[in-house]
Amino acid sequence: MKKESIFDYIKTHMSADGFFASPVLPDDTEPEIAYLLGDEDGHYFTNGIPKDPDSADQLLTELRQYAAFPTEENRQQIENTLSELVMIEVLYGFSTKFTNEDYNSNMLILAQELFYNSGCRQSLKLAYLLFSCSGMLNIKKNNPELWHDLLLAARCEEFTYFFVLAARSDLAELQEELWEIIYHTKNWGRIFALEEAVISTHEQKLWCIKNALDTNADYPPLAVKIILDCELARELAADELDYELFHGAAFAILNFLELLTSYDLNRLEKFFPVSHVDLQALLPAFFRHAHRHAVSPETLMPIIFISEQLQQLIEEENWSHLSANQCHAFVAACDSIIYQKDWKAEIQTQLFTEDGKINHLICDFAKYLELDIWQPVYDYFVAHPEDHELLVYLFSSGDPQQLNDVLAIIEQHMDYYMFYPLTLLTPLAYLRDNPGQGNNILLRLLQAENEILIGMAYHVLREWPYQYLTLPLKQAIVAAQAHIQSSVHREMLGNLLLDGNDSPDKNNLM
Repeated sequence: MKKESIFDYIKTHMSADGFFASPVLPDDTEPEIAYLLGDEDGHYFTNGIPKDPDSADQLLTELRQYAAFPTEENRQQIENTLSELVMIEVLYGFSTKFTNEDYNSNMLILAQELFYNSGCRQSLKLAYLLFSCSGMLNIKKNNPELWHDLLLAARCEEFTYFFVLAARSDLAELQEELWEIIYHTKNWGRIFALEEAVISTHEQKLWCIKNALDTNADYPPLAVKIILDCELARELAADELDYELFHGAAFAILNFLELLTSYDLNRLEKFFPVSHVDLQALLPAFFRHAHRHAVSPETLMPIIFISEQLQQLIEEENWSHLSANQCHAFVAACDSIIYQKDWKAEIQTQLFTEDGKINHLICDFAKYLELDIWQPVYDYFVAHPEDHELLVYLFSSGDPQQLNDVLAIIEQHMDYYMFYPLTLLTPLAYLRDNPGQGNNILLRLLQAENEILIGMAYHVLREWPYQYLTLPLKQAIVAAQAHIQSSVHREMLGNLLLDGNDSPDKNNLM
């Protein structure tokens, strides 16, 4: 039976309001780790695209062979190659070597075949690049059905980046279509499209302030565009703001502060006009509105996050945008809003919803205020061990017995946590800094016969002094090496078994 094509899957999973409504694609319906669609491209979009010339050369050779001899066998070989590579990783080599001389009518036929019929996401990405050789405006004018389908697939955020790449030379004339994609994406697709969008109308500016950063994709540099192109300072100068606009402004400022604390500003300035953002003017205007809107635990959380980022600037003595005195003054402004009243009673009454579920936001709020609600949260966690979001709060306890109790619950439910390995990030961070604890959890990971889970255990154990490795852990490390494909990674795992004097610097192995 023929596998469902990616494009057909996209068509059948569009919601009534025009959003792609599935978290997965048919070539990987049960990923070992749940990622946002577009995450892979987003990682390289943020950190720089690598160069994989060997795979690019292989793909180019096969494309040239197809251009000369468009057989089914040659097409299948291209798909086989694509299924073994990541298109974003070969993009640089491919783009610099694939020329107009390589493109003929057979390439357009191949692009359509891959786009409409392939069950591999990398094939659709290549198809977008091949379509770009025809010119996206040319396709829009002469092949409206194909153009409609290219736009539809771009709403699936796994392919938005490659649509933008394919249309880049024509984007000045495709702004209407780009905004349709922006309005119908939520995470990386929204970010990829917004990076190339011209924000011109007041309606677009307001939409971006309210919605652009309301996403699960982490890309703080977008805040620069929102603050400058949407004229955030002008909006904050108004006598009153609606809450949506205030909330969006809070996250624009928060993301910008995160940019200052987490990025190399000298490098960043080459790509984004970070130095043009005037925090000294933005923050007082923002706090003027905060006194009206930040009046409950929910509405105060952005103020708390902003305060934490300002305090980090102080700790790092980062005075790129604010002086030390200004940072301290703005932290004080946050405190005056946060501590406008005693929240203890409200936290106690709001910790659980009417249907008995825990209120995660109240947990975060209580953690910041250092109010002790550990026992009721732990009791809830015992009954709901799948609620891994509580682990950040539970592991903030300084009580060894409480921490051992949490580890015991995790150990009892390791089947669940291993199926969703990202849920283990908080407990593994704790174990990394506390050698000798959680041995049974680490044993389960090493015995999982899964490279990802073994790697998670490795990243804990590499920080442990050798004397904390028990005999069962050593035996599990030896056995786990058989399930590691990379010889380099096998060696890294094996180096855990060397004592401190004989072992190379573990931290330089990654």
